[in-house]
Amino acid sequence: MVKCAASRCVASNCALVGVLSMVLAWFGVLLLAMLAETQIKPGVGSVWSRAFPLLLAPLAIWSIAFFALLLILQRPLFTLALLAAAMLLLVLVNNVKWKSLREPFVHQDFEYFTDAILHPRLYVPFFGVWRTLIASLAGVLAVVLGLWLERSLTQQSSGYAWFGRAFLGLLISVLVLVWLSRRQTIVVTFEPEQDLQRLGFWGLLWLYTLQAFTSTATASIANPYQGRAQRSLSKACSRADGLQERRGSESQFPGPDPTDKPVLPTLVVVQSESFFDPRPVYPFINPDVLSAFDRLREQSWQTGALNVPAWGANTVRTESAFLTGLTPEHLGVHRFNPYHRFARETHIPGLVAELKAMGYRCVCIHPYPAGFYRRNEVYPKMGFDAFYDIQHFSPEQKCGQYTSDEAVADFAVKLLENTNEQMFVYIITMENHGPLHLESQPEGPLSRLYTDIPDTNASSDLSVYLNHLQNADRMLQTLQKALIQLPRPAVLGWFGDHVPIMEQVYEHYGYPSGQTEYLIWRTFSTDTPQQADLNVDELGVALLDALVCRIGE
Repeated sequence: MVKCAASRCVASNCALVGVLSMVLAWFGVLLLAMLAETQIKPGVGSVWSRAFPLLLAPLAIWSIAFFALLLILQRPLFTLALLAAAMLLLVLVNNVKWKSLREPFVHQDFEYFTDAILHPRLYVPFFGVWRTLIASLAGVLAVVLGLWLERSLTQQSSGYAWFGRAFLGLLISVLVLVWLSRRQTIVVTFEPEQDLQRLGFWGLLWLYTLQAFTSTATASIANPYQGRAQRSLSKACSRADGLQERRGSESQFPGPDPTDKPVLPTLVVVQSESFFDPRPVYPFINPDVLSAFDRLREQSWQTGALNVPAWGANTVRTESAFLTGLTPEHLGVHRFNPYHRFARETHIPGLVAELKAMGYRCVCIHPYPAGFYRRNEVYPKMGFDAFYDIQHFSPEQKCGQYTSDEAVADFAVKLLENTNEQMFVYIITMENHGPLHLESQPEGPLSRLYTDIPDTNASSDLSVYLNHLQNADRMLQTLQKALIQLPRPAVLGWFGDHVPIMEQVYEHYGYPSGQTEYLIWRTFSTDTPQQADLNVDELGVALLDALVCRIGE
């Protein structure tokens, strides 16, 4: 009897210890979640100024994570350690992103953890290779030690009594979060820096994720390009008819058959990686770095500064705005990676669909895997007829880390020379993509890049960037010469997707505005350039105007 009583007492004490460790670990997770927010850059607003749901929701979220993981691992302290590591990782990634891209971590960035595994060169160097290796080894070691050193709650209490308490904690946390989410009335601007101040880091992630799952913003908005093709063709035909009437009255010879459709030009658009004109910001750069761009700009139909919704990365935001004409305000929460939302659509109206309605064959050339940003899913729904990705290029065609602009230009020229179709060729280059600091300094004298040689330590990334920028300039010249030789008239559009990541350069010599440049050049007339600063979502309309305005010239 005494032994039985003693055994029951020991079991009761073990169960109590198990429950106590579970509760303490849970409180530890909640405390760490609050402390982690204080380390977020560029900083969050006061906790006490937030609405009650913004205080309760993060606690519910981390409680769900704790109890769900506890039910699997059965080890409270190990669960605490893993969640603390997850918080630390999110804080570090947020701060690295803020430094490089001037934007806090948002819900869409969780997808980049898998992208970092599939495309490590695009992400890991900015976090730090050694930091990544150490964090990975520390994570593996923590898992091994946690499973080995801490006894499971089942072993501590000789049963599953703890399971019911943990499940109850999980159920209550889920119900609280669901209740808060259904009653959510907090206004979200989707300007991450502003929202971070008001909502806090965990509140921002909660509300952005909630909006991403519930918002159908892109399904209900008007297509900015709607009917543009028909209006453009009607305008072209009327201009052609007027020209034929004038020529017929002035000549004894009959004009062209009025039933003929107007011949529209070949359209080539280059989205040049990280292209912008750095010379006004850094006057010590040799002006000849962009000599071809300068010449073509003087002969352009239209040119100017381009406002883009990205800094340093996130090409997909600029690309989406150009191809669909949709602004960040149209997209709402989907502005951070529009293609993630577009992949769920069956048809994506926009520039490509309008060009197809005008009779164009539409192709894209991009020397990178087609699945990145889910382009292979999105492009067919936009109307592209073909997508030439990295499989059409060889490793020998690289310049630096990626396929050279020269190789991409040669591929495009051959494509155009071997077809009689009315073509839209959309080129997305890769050569000048970072991380720039992984490349060695360019060969040859620096005088070809600078008029006044800057400090090497502060300008190493800039030298690499300018070397590739010069290659982009040569690509522009190659395309111009090739388009002049085509039997069909042509329009060439050129623009940058965002400024490059060069933190050291910016900190030492100053930050650019974030605008890039664009130009629209035509083979069939000598134009006095129209100067017009545009948003990138307006660029497609300008290109359609450039196509149609040739009729009657």
